[in-house]
Amino acid sequence: MIDMIKIINKIKDFFPNRTDDPDTRYFKITLFLILGLFGTMILVVFIVFFTNIKGSEEIKVPNVTTTEVTKIDILDAILKLQEKYLDVRIQEKHSSKFARGIVIDQKPRPGAVVKAGRYITLVVSKGPVINKIEDYRGKTLGWLRYELRSKFASDEKALIEIREPVIYQFDESPQGTILDQSPKADTPIYENRVTYINLVVSKGPKGQEKRSAKYIGRSYQDVIKMLSFGNIPFTFEVGEAKDNVREGIVIAQNPEPDEEITPLVPVRLTITPVLKLAEDEIFDIFQYIVEKYPIPVDVTIVSQYQGEITELLSMKHEGGKISFPYRVKSGTEIIVYILDSEENRYIIEKDENSGVMVEEVGEEDDQ
Repeated sequence: MIDMIKIINKIKDFFPNRTDDPDTRYFKITLFLILGLFGTMILVVFIVFFTNIKGSEEIKVPNVTTTEVTKIDILDAILKLQEKYLDVRIQEKHSSKFARGIVIDQKPRPGAVVKAGRYITLVVSKGPVINKIEDYRGKTLGWLRYELRSKFASDEKALIEIREPVIYQFDESPQGTILDQSPKADTPIYENRVTYINLVVSKGPKGQEKRSAKYIGRSYQDVIKMLSFGNIPFTFEVGEAKDNVREGIVIAQNPEPDEEITPLVPVRLTITPVLKLAEDEIFDIFQYIVEKYPIPVDVTIVSQYQGEITELLSMKHEGGKISFPYRVKSGTEIIVYILDSEENRYIIEKDENSGVMVEEVGEEDDQ
């Protein structure tokens, strides 16, 4: 008991007291201040250490993306992520499928394991890029096709489509001008629902319409030149060989000779096959889809073999399918130019199984 009292008194003597002389009291106070500061620093270090340990916990990213069954809006998604100690970044994107404010994608994907505090990027719908039908009267059909295609991303369903076939009628307006439409302007459109537009389009003034020439009996080379010169879209197909008809000759056409050519509708032609070929020669139909443009653009297609270039087709085209016969040597490249810029390049070679192999090789600079 006496020893305990002595220990307590020694501890009391360690602390500043009134019996201390001034120098001793000052020393004790200074010492305790230093010890106090050191202890505070230790406490802060421990707090930061344990906070970092918590922030380094591994967390499985929850699914906050809208599905066909469940729609998740941005507020619900943020709350769900914050419950998992995850932060949020938002990217907005127009969508014809989901209403405004709906989460349509997330990065990282659901189920990914990340550290607490990681940013999750949410792609949120801004709704359709357009929400009503506009007044298209006075615009051209080519412009409207291009406009609608550019409004909707390639991976989304278009909310507005042109109902085919388009109705054409004579009018003083230039050929291709939209004269009337249904539904009318300002008709609302809704996400995930297609609205079809019925159009009445000008053929141009009466008497100025184009009529089909007689192509039957001509070689496919001559017909390609005739149609290209008139900037009339066309497609070819190979029919059956006929007695007393030379190879590569047109044997059928639509429209028939002297019938009216419907604007933007290709003239369809059938030719006899070319069967008498050299061992290294290839005869086939080249097919290409030209991107839709608001106005006709220059399209040129050439063949190139051992440095020699031959023009196969040159015309103005508003877009759509082009197909025409070609006769080339194996190893020939066919090059497509749009607006004087190389668009695609193909190498044509004989194949033992299928007969013809067409391989896209890209632009010359990429080889």
